[in-house]
Amino acid sequence: MDQNFSDSNFALKNSLKFFYRHRLVLLVVLGVGIVASTVVAFLLQERYDAKAVMFPTSSNRVSKSITNDRYSLDVMDYGIERDCEYALQVLSSDAMMRDVCRRFDLMNHYGISQNTTDKYYRLYDMYRAYVTVKRTEFLGIEIKVTDFDPQVAADIANYITSNYDTLLSTILSPRTSGAIAVMEDVSRRLQDELQDVKDPLLQKYKSKELAAIQTQLAERKADSAVYMPRKFWVDEAVPSDHKSFPKRAIIIILGTLAAELMCILVLLVADRWSSIKKELR
Repeated sequence: MDQNFSDSNFALKNSLKFFYRHRLVLLVVLGVGIVASTVVAFLLQERYDAKAVMFPTSSNRVSKSITNDRYSLDVMDYGIERDCEYALQVLSSDAMMRDVCRRFDLMNHYGISQNTTDKYYRLYDMYRAYVTVKRTEFLGIEIKVTDFDPQVAADIANYITSNYDTLLSTILSPRTSGAIAVMEDVSRRLQDELQDVKDPLLQKYKSKELAAIQTQLAERKADSAVYMPRKFWVDEAVPSDHKSFPKRAIIIILGTLAAELMCILVLLVADRWSSIKKELR
């Protein structure tokens, strides 16, 4: 016990002697670290956050709910987890990214030169760094945008939210149009076949098949003709009056501590350099 206490006391005395011997250097480095960290902290460009929150609606088709369930569609029905995942994919898609970059001319806004060979890589890399889309606790979706201009950050977040319906319609439109064309062709063919059928049993079967196709055709046409928002816009993004970056106090403290620790390390190595050379030999 006494030996351990003696060793600890000896180590403490050596540490105090070390700091006292190098006190001037440590004080100078401390001052330089504070000044340098302060300069860096105030040179960093301020950034602001803006957030918009939406809930995707149920993906059940309007026409199907009306025709099959006797107008039982609940237009206030929130989407399930699957609908939330679909919405996340659309909001995070490259198509959405290209729309936003084109709408707000982000290449010039981010200061990327048109002559740079990897300009699009830089643009999309900065976009993904400043625009995040994530799921909330209750199956909502938060669109968070960081920018040097608080108004631009809010405008981008709101544009992404509003563009969700437009982009989703653009994605689904070709498939819907193709399905309508196929069903119209099948419907005409069944009508022609029905006129040639003489057997009452076969007429009943063809009529039932024709009715089913025409019902589906009517549903698809209704879905393509009627606009129904596919989201509930909960929170609209507004320009922030408080910066999210940089946290200057933290930068100054961490920068000063890093300078001091580096200085101490260098001094320790310098003090033991002669013994280190002997050990290396």
